[in-house]
Amino acid sequence: MANLKDHILGVNDLVQECIHVPEWGVDVYIRMMTGTEKDEVSHKAREGISEGEDSARTRNAFLLLLCKTLCDENGVNIFRDSDAMLLMRKNPIVIERLIKESMRINMMGKGAEEDAKKKSETP
Repeated sequence: MANLKDHILGVNDLVQECIHVPEWGVDVYIRMMTGTEKDEVSHKAREGISEGEDSARTRNAFLLLLCKTLCDENGVNIFRDSDAMLLMRKNPIVIERLIKESMRINMMGKGAEEDAKKKSETP
């Protein structure tokens, strides 16, 4: 049984996708968060939503999401959590597009549960 446990824990099952960002002239990768990271981002988002959709906490949760998911081809994060507010200086259209991609990859947001169910039913 321990060998199966070690095998499961040793598998890198956190997918990442290459996203071209023409405005920046680079390819970045967006990776799937660990369960711990996803819990942290979800908690911050729930705090923000309780204050209203446009609250600063909601915005900060989305920026934290990018800090946790934007990475290079080796899966190394580009930004630290403390860099979140620096992303506010960038083109908001690019930031919003990357947030949407990160939410899709991490199965977050409205419809994520249904999308996951559809994918699991597909042979």
